[in-house]
Amino acid sequence: MAEVALQNGRGQAAKLESLAEKINAEHRACVTAQRSAVAHAIEAGRLLEEAKEGLPPSTTWEQWLEDNFEASARTDRVYRQLYREQQKLKQNGGSTAATLSLRQALKALAEPKPSPRPLWVPEAPEGAQPDPQALKGLEAEEEAAQAWKRHNQAALAEQQAAERLTELRDIIKVLDQLVPKYPPEKAGAALAAWAGEGRGLTVLRDSIAWLQCVLEVAEQKQARIQDAE
Repeated sequence: MAEVALQNGRGQAAKLESLAEKINAEHRACVTAQRSAVAHAIEAGRLLEEAKEGLPPSTTWEQWLEDNFEASARTDRVYRQLYREQQKLKQNGGSTAATLSLRQALKALAEPKPSPRPLWVPEAPEGAQPDPQALKGLEAEEEAAQAWKRHNQAALAEQQAAERLTELRDIIKVLDQLVPKYPPEKAGAALAAWAGEGRGLTVLRDSIAWLQCVLEVAEQKQARIQDAE
């Protein structure tokens, strides 16, 4: 009996590991693929929901995300929200999530549809006071709408930061392959022939200055992290 339970536990752990690989693959695809970002985000959300449902009681969802998910907990919430509310993304007579960018999809979910107004609203009697409970309800609705708007703005900002980080990592990977195999003399001559009258050299010069600043900040942050440890 104990062996069966152990085998089941190993099987569940293997399944969760497989789900983590698929989730991270969908996350990377969401970051790099512009046109299909929403579809990948929805699929990542579906897999995240499946992983969450399959967690053993001894493991918290936050701990599992920290150990297995490459993105943040906020990104997890965005992906699962898109999966759960994908039907709300249909707009304008049947367009689907495939036609939306990730920004547009989050905006569509964040903006509640205005409720229809009556054609005629009777005027309140002179001297009548507004209902305190009604005012309190309106204030609560406005506060909730503003909180939801801030949540989605933060999610969009985090998504943009993740995209920029992925691009920077790709640059580092390219340089790692290029530097040892491409002597500066040959690279400079080729770049001069290619640049011509264009902005290539100016962009490269500005980029070098930018990368130097990035390197200085990264080294400072890394030193603080090491000191804290």
